[in-house]
Amino acid sequence: MVQTTNADWDKGIWAAPNVLASAQNPSPYVTHVKSGTDAGNATVEWSKIAGAMGILGGDHWFYEVEIPVSVFGAFLQGDNPSQAFEVQWTMDCANDIISLGVPTGVTTTTVPEPGALALFWLGAGMLMMRRRKRAHA
Repeated sequence: MVQTTNADWDKGIWAAPNVLASAQNPSPYVTHVKSGTDAGNATVEWSKIAGAMGILGGDHWFYEVEIPVSVFGAFLQGDNPSQAFEVQWTMDCANDIISLGVPTGVTTTTVPEPGALALFWLGAGMLMMRRRKRAHA
């Protein structure tokens, strides 16, 4: 994983679906990172999907990427990120694009860990058992 700035990027040939990029209408889609700072490692797995998909058929692949939260540094600190950021995957021509991002000022929700929920249900079950014992005594 590489942390970059806009100056470190090469862009694709598409400005929008079916619209070629030009000097007046440049592509917003990053296709190559020319330089940057090492931010950490990610794990990528891919597998070929069996059978034809879509009207054109051909080979299709399924990609899974695991990115450690630490790679994002200050961007993911706390429940309310202070800066917008985007994660993007694209091919060289930028005709297939996946972009995920969090805009500035968006409030996120913290999801409780499974351990916290397990402790809650364990405690609730113990209270119910104690209550049943008292009812039968």
